[in-house]
Amino acid sequence: ADGKVRWLRSIGSPSATDASGTAAMAGLAWDISDRKEMELALRETELRLRRTLSSGQMVIWEWNLRTHERRSFGDKMELLGTGHESMDRAFARVHPEDLPAFRSQFDLAVREAREFRAEFRLLAEDGSSTWVRSIGGPLAFD
Repeated sequence: ADGKVRWLRSIGSPSATDASGTAAMAGLAWDISDRKEMELALRETELRLRRTLSSGQMVIWEWNLRTHERRSFGDKMELLGTGHESMDRAFARVHPEDLPAFRSQFDLAVREAREFRAEFRLLAEDGSSTWVRSIGGPLAFD
C-alpha cells in the first residue's frame, strides 16, 4: 500500500442468504484511478485552453471534410456563429469583398493539405464587420 487514494468501479449482487438471514454478495471491482487522473488532467487542460482563448479573444474552429460540418468554441463565438453549422453558412459570414481571396486561399489549403492563413472581415447579424486573422491546418482523425 502506497497510501494513495484509489478510485474503484464495482458491480455486485446478492448471491445467497444463509439460515440466519445474512446476505452474501458477489461482485467485481476495478481500479480506475489512472482513468480518473487522466480525466482530471483533461479537464484542467481544457480550462487552461478556455482561459487562453478568452484572454486572447480567440475562437477555435474545425471543419469536417467528410460531413462539411463546422464546429467552433471560444470566447468570441458571436464572430463565428453557433457551435455547429455548415461551411456554406460560415462562408456567408465573410465580407463579400474579401470572399474571393478567402475562398482561394482556403480551397488551396484544403486541396494541398497545408496551413491556411488569411485576414478578412466577418459580418455580424447586424451588418457590422470585424477584422479577423484565421490560421489553421489539417488534422487527421481516424
